[in-house]
Formats: sequence, structure tokens, C-alpha cells
Amino acid sequence: MYNYPAAKRKPEEVRFGKHSVEDEYEWMRDAAAPDTIAFTDSQNAFTDQYFTGYQSNLKEYLDEQREISRNLRYREIVRTAGRIAALGVYNDGIAKSVLLNDDFSVREVITDSGFMEGVHVYGISPNPAHEHLCILHILRDQAERMSGLVYDMSSKKVLAELKDTFSVSWSSCGEYVYYCRAEHRKDGTIENILCRYSLSANEDTVLYTHQGHAAYGLVYPMKEGGTVVEFAVDYHAGDMVIYEDENHMTKIPYDGNARTYIGSDAQCHYFITDEEAPLGKIVAIEKGKDFHDKKTCIEETDEKLSQAGMNHGKIICIYEKAGSQSMCVYDKKGHRRDIELPCVYGKIDIADQELGSKRPLFSYESFSVLPNVMELNLEDYTASTVYVSGTACEDVIEELTYYTSYDGTRLPAYIIRKKHVQKNGNNRTLFYGYGGYNAANYVRADACGMTIANWIEAGGIYVHCIIRGGGEFGEDWHRSGWKENKKNVFDDFCSIVEGVINDGWTRPAKIAVCGLSNGGLLMTALITRRPELFGCVIASVPQTDLLGFVYDDRGPMYITEYGDPREDDMFEYMKSYSPYHNVRENTAYPGIYIQAGAMDNNVPAYHAKKFAARMQRLQGERPVLLRVLPYGSHDRGVGEYFQRTIAEMRTFIDIELGAGDEDNG
Repeated sequence: MYNYPAAKRKPEEVRFGKHSVEDEYEWMRDAAAPDTIAFTDSQNAFTDQYFTGYQSNLKEYLDEQREISRNLRYREIVRTAGRIAALGVYNDGIAKSVLLNDDFSVREVITDSGFMEGVHVYGISPNPAHEHLCILHILRDQAERMSGLVYDMSSKKVLAELKDTFSVSWSSCGEYVYYCRAEHRKDGTIENILCRYSLSANEDTVLYTHQGHAAYGLVYPMKEGGTVVEFAVDYHAGDMVIYEDENHMTKIPYDGNARTYIGSDAQCHYFITDEEAPLGKIVAIEKGKDFHDKKTCIEETDEKLSQAGMNHGKIICIYEKAGSQSMCVYDKKGHRRDIELPCVYGKIDIADQELGSKRPLFSYESFSVLPNVMELNLEDYTASTVYVSGTACEDVIEELTYYTSYDGTRLPAYIIRKKHVQKNGNNRTLFYGYGGYNAANYVRADACGMTIANWIEAGGIYVHCIIRGGGEFGEDWHRSGWKENKKNVFDDFCSIVEGVINDGWTRPAKIAVCGLSNGGLLMTALITRRPELFGCVIASVPQTDLLGFVYDDRGPMYITEYGDPREDDMFEYMKSYSPYHNVRENTAYPGIYIQAGAMDNNVPAYHAKKFAARMQRLQGERPVLLRVLPYGSHDRGVGEYFQRTIAEMRTFIDIELGAGDEDNG
């Protein structure tokens, strides 16, 4: 048993429509209150004290993190006007907006960790016509949404800040910036407003106000001028407007089908849609005609079409299956040309702006390869590596297998291991899952910041779980794990874990599970539903109060995914799995390490704090640790703080699972 810091219990009634719950830790919602600050400080101090006995482990993993951080990785790569712009990301979370030379050496650092206090930069979009201008995609500490900074790289001046937007992009002529601004209505819903910022006039113009209850707006500027904007109704699709100018607008109302604009030519606009094609197909509509008059250009395949772009009469397509992506090009005659990539399973990151380039650049990663930069040759349909950020692990087996959930659903899972690791029932095994928001759980080189290559090099097994609620297999797959079907997500994950155990790879005492954000909800739901199945749990920036989230700043958005607990038919269901409301006495819970960012407005830190307080009060024998990163947003911070928390995660797993099996070398 542990002598945890005391958390005051102040019962108060919290109402949800006709229903209410008594919540003794609701006061933690106020992050600035003295009691909340004192609780946070005491939890961090307790976590510090816990790790004092494991300094050699921490040092080993800190050194490992620092070594990895020397490998600069690039994403959001855009080549335009003779420049290569990218976001260079170190493994410790420090991101630098950079201009690169042709050999991918850094020509100029535009922003680094000291760019602006309280500002995190997530991308850079160079102006297609003005060499010295760019858009910096940023998130301010405690901000509800991202913003776009129109930035002069030569004078180092911010020309404008376009606030509260999820999407911001240059017009093809470089004179305008299109973006959607989100505003709260008095009834608690969100209104999205399409705006255009003019460089020469240095002013905003409101082009269109969406009258629905959109969650957010996405802009897709057209090369010939104007923009297409999607006002999302949920995390699947929404209303669409083709805005050519104030006199020419085409509205495409939401009818339950997804549509994504991918480009235009002289006669037609082109879209990805899942209408009568759950995995997606490409259609064209003649300019000025109704969407119902569309014609199919590229038929649906057995893989999900996740991204596409027009390129001088050709169409570049990114397909995915079970979270692994592939690339192909349809030539001018409509023939498909598959592009050979380095790994059987991998993830492609290509900016929409690059899809129209003569030689598009993209980053590519796999479970055992850090993101490298590749270049697509559209003349001979080949892709070559032009920048290497890290070498691949050797003697690695990456196996895609399938397990069956309790209701008969077939579930893909990747099992990654070194060749010498055998089925002895005693291997340390790390599972990762997400399962929500129509977001695919892509093949990646890390899990919650822990580098997978390092885990498997140390003899561990990594299992990448594809579960319902995500976007891997179309909207039906998503909806079978949202709202009133959310429990399917938890059951799916447990089914994969049980399948791996039954196959002889491991046992519960040797299993660590981890998840981030909605995946953090998954982790905290798992520990309250099936505690006997896991050796330890890592929950990063988790949503845990699946009733109280409705009053968060982003509550109106999250309702579209989880449902509204103020509605009678959802209250009891959501309460029945809400992790915070389902911690029980006299239960043998596994150890849990919980991370939160003090500046996180996406998932406010009170979710983690309340859950930790209740877990500690009703504690079993295993530790409940809470780490609140003082400068962390939803990205969990940068620099030394980020490095240390990853080292703590690895150390915690070592403590809770014990040493690896010696029979595997």
C-alpha cells in the first residue's frame, strides 16, 4: 500500500438533464484553484519520490531518448517556389519549422522551442507566390483550437493571427488565406464561419456563415480560385460548399455520405465519396451541376481510399488496409500504377499541397523504421528515399494476424518481434490501441512516444490493435464503436489481448497496455472493466469522466462521437463505462501511470486528476502514479519534460512487469 497525498473530498451534485451524480472531486475542474494546484504539486512530488529508487533505470532510458532525439524527422513537407519547407520533429517533442536545402540539410530555422512563449508550432505552409511568407500552424497553451500565423520569415514579424480554426490554407495565387473560424452559440453549439484574409488589405472578410451545428470546418482551396469547405457534422462527414466567389456558390447538403474534395480541371470538380462505396471511390461533377449528377472515375477497391490529389491529368491515391498504407497513381488513361515502398506495412505522410507537385515529397515510416523522406517520380512511377532519419531494426518479424471479438467481429492485429522471440507464454508484451473519432490507428514507429524499435530490440513483443470506432474500414466500422456502441471498442481490445495470450506469446502479468487521448479513455476503461487482464497500464492525456466532458470547451464536438449524457437514453449507458464513475473498492487493479498536460484544453487535466484521486483512495496493492506536465498541452510537452516522462513510462513498465524471459536470449 502507498501513502498517497490526501485529496479533499467535497461532494457536490452535477446535473445532466434529468439526472445527476454526486461528485467528490468535481472541484478539480478549476485548474487555477489553490486546492487543485496543491493537489497537482503533491502528485508530481509523490511521483518523483516513487522513482528515486530507480534512478539507474531512468538514466538508461533518458540517455536512450536523448540519443533518439538526435535523429531529426521531417513531416508536413512542402516544396514550392524553389524551397523545401518542413516541420522538423525531434523525438523529445521539440519541433522546428525549417527551410531545407536540396540535400535536406537545414538552410534556416524559422521557429524553434523558443519562438513564442506558450506557443506550440505544428506545421509550416509556405506561400506559393511570395518567397518570404508562410503560415505557421500553432496551438497556444490552454487554447481550445489551433490558429494560423501569417508570418514574414525575413522580418520575423507576425502579420496576422487567424484564431480558433482547425483548417487554414493559402490560395493558389498566394494573395489570400482561407480558414474557418469556430464560435460558440448561446445554446452551447458551435457555428463555423468561412473567412478570407487578404495580404494586401491586411483584413478579414466573412464569406459564408454555416447555419448548422458543425463541429469544425475544413478548407480546400481551388487552383483556379475560391475554395471548397466542408462543415463537419460529426467526425465522418458534413455539409459542403463550393465557393468560387460571392456570386457563385454550390451547396452540397449532408446526406449521411462522406465527401472530400481532391481537385479540379477545366470541366469538373473531383471528390472522394463513400456513397454506395463504403471504402471510397472518386467521382467527378461538371462545374455548375448538382452533386447528384456525378460520374464515377475510379471505382471502389478492397482497400480504403484515404487521400488523393490531382496532378497534371494523373491522380495520386493513398490507400489503406488495417492501418497500413500504400500508394498508387492512375495515369491519364486510368491505368493503375502501384508504387513500391520500403516495407510491407507502413504509414505515408504527404501534405495535400504536395499532391500537385511535379515530384511530390512524403515521409514514410513503419514499426521498425523512423520516418524517412521519399520522392515520387511520376514519369516512371517509382519512389526513392532522399533523406534517412534512422536505420531499420534487423531480424524483425512483422506479422498481421486476426482475432475474433465476442460478437464475431474479425479484428486485425500486428505482432512485431525479433526473430528469436518464441511462444513461451512469458514474453513482455506491449499493446497499443485507439478506437475512436473515425481515425485510423496507423502503423507508426512509436506508441505513446515510446519507440517501438527499442522495445523489440530489448526482446519485447509489440501488438498494434485495430479495433472498432476508428476509421480503418469505413463508416460502418466507426459507428460500430461510437455512441451507444462504445463498449464494443473495449471488448475488441480485450479480445485481441486474450487471443495473443491463447496463442502462447504471453500472460497477463507480462502485459503492458498504452493509449493516448481517446486511447487514454480506452486504457482507463480497460483497467476498470478487466483489471485481471493486464500487468500495468499507461494512460496518456485520458478522457475519464464520460459525463462531465460535456461541459468542457470541446464538449459540443465530443458529443458527436460519444453521445450526450444529458439525454435520457445515453446517460445510463455512458455512466456504465465512464472510467471515473466505475472505480470500485476491493478490486485488484494493476499498476497505472497517468499523464496529463497542465495546459491541455483538448482533454483538460482534471480528467486525469479526478481519476487518479479516486483510484488512489480505493487503491489496491499496485501503484497509481499521476504525472502532470507543467508546460504540456495535448502533445504532453517538449524537451526535457517530455524525455523524462517517456523514461518514466519505460521504467514503470519494467517495475510492474519484471525482467524479460531469459529463454529468449
